[in-house]
Amino acid sequence: MKKRNIIFIILVIIIFFALSRVYKNDEKNKAEKNNDGISKINILISLDGNNGNKEIFEKHISAFNKNSSKIQAIPYFVQLDVEAILKLIYVKEANQKYDIACLGSNQIYSLVELGLIEPVDSYVTESFGTNWLEQMTPNSMANSTADGKLWSIPMLRNARVVLFNKNLINYTDDSITLPELLLLAEEQNKKTNKTSLLAPLSEVLIEYISYNSPFDSIALNQKGKYLNILDDNKINILDMAQKGVENKSIENYTQNALKGMEVFLDGNISTLVSNTYYANKLINTANFPISYIPLMLDENTFFPLQGSNLYLIKQSDKTEYNKSWNALQKFWEIATEDVELMNNGHIPITVSQKENCISSGSVDNPSYLKAIKRNYNGCSGMAINQNTKINLLLENMLGNVIYKKYEADKGLQEIQSIINNILNE
Repeated sequence: MKKRNIIFIILVIIIFFALSRVYKNDEKNKAEKNNDGISKINILISLDGNNGNKEIFEKHISAFNKNSSKIQAIPYFVQLDVEAILKLIYVKEANQKYDIACLGSNQIYSLVELGLIEPVDSYVTESFGTNWLEQMTPNSMANSTADGKLWSIPMLRNARVVLFNKNLINYTDDSITLPELLLLAEEQNKKTNKTSLLAPLSEVLIEYISYNSPFDSIALNQKGKYLNILDDNKINILDMAQKGVENKSIENYTQNALKGMEVFLDGNISTLVSNTYYANKLINTANFPISYIPLMLDENTFFPLQGSNLYLIKQSDKTEYNKSWNALQKFWEIATEDVELMNNGHIPITVSQKENCISSGSVDNPSYLKAIKRNYNGCSGMAINQNTKINLLLENMLGNVIYKKYEADKGLQEIQSIINNILNE
């Protein structure tokens, strides 16, 4: 074959592959646009078992789409963080693509370890400037960094609170610890012979048991340093919860919108564990007076704030990050500029939000003002790698203990052994 023909064939092959690549990219771009030529951003949102947040996310999605003529956000809702992580792991098999995710803030280590998210340091610096962190309240940024990089930005924050039906109980202290709460339920039960406390026990006990004080994320991730859940105090708390469920002074429920709280709203139970968002909802719904106070890990330590963070999902094509980041940025700006939401039970995540909320005069609930002024503990022992796996193990163990399939000390001993193995992998 002549040299000229060989060169010609090589050029044809090169042109073919080049055109093929252009065609694939063109098809890819078309697939990411609707019929009007508008780009789509897919947002995977975990409700973390809390359907009450769905209306908040839907409102933000609607505001995003209303104000954006070139990009439309498409939400994909799932119930749990674990379900969201599984969807991110199996995106190829499911032929599904996600650009942004909103999951629990404490999922950062699992997401980083699995290689599912992209760091956002450079994007934050370019879009918000180097002083951006100064406008954030410290506890709102808990669980946003790992390995010296910033991986997410805060979206929603709630504080764990205890609500009282003032027609049934007069509790005057300005806060209550978990041991005090369980003891109060027992005392109320003896007086009335009725269930007195409605609580999402699994959630509360996981947060209580997995908290390491003092919290040291660096030490926890060093070889030989483990999450320690095995001590007499935590065994005693589990025993109290177990006895409370057994003698029916405590009713366990799953926090999912106002559903599950009907017994409290009916006026049959004096005390409820929920969060600041639902506290305001309940106050506006109930036909009896309600007061609420923060729930404490101990006399000096507040429960970690419950919250969701925004994550930039890792893509094979790095050119997609700019579009995804622009959408994430606008989504965050909508959330943090929403004065109605800020005054509707969520804990402010920026300093200016907090100051405006306190000084605006639009919040007339002294309990809420007291709650947002608290210097909440920003982290818990769950903010470590492998936390998703540990969380599931703890949840399973707690179910067995609460419903007396085995004793608290045995459950904690078994789970501590498993945790040690997990963290040493």
